[in-house]
Amino acid sequence: MMGFKYGGFSKVGFRRENNEDFLMVKEFGGRMLLAIIADGAGSEPSRLQPAQLACRKIVEMLNRVYDDGKNEELLINSAEIFLSEAVMSVNQILGAFRTANEEVYSGLR
Repeated sequence: MMGFKYGGFSKVGFRRENNEDFLMVKEFGGRMLLAIIADGAGSEPSRLQPAQLACRKIVEMLNRVYDDGKNEELLINSAEIFLSEAVMSVNQILGAFRTANEEVYSGLR
């Protein structure tokens, strides 16, 4: 298989000095491509980067399901369910950060 060709970019947000957005692309075998674009949500440069954490955790969760191709058909046939569960799990993680320290992580949603 040839694989995929992809690219992307992001710009610094309105009234921001740093680009907090994150783009992550992951190939699963030669049949699936997952592209995630996440908004930085007002994160501080020296603190938790929610966009990066969200993308990495979603890919990590889907990698576990994919299991080096052993469950490729399962992931293809149930992609919506697995993506939904991964996003909900990430939201719970970010919510825990916010709950633990509202002052520092008040911008996380």
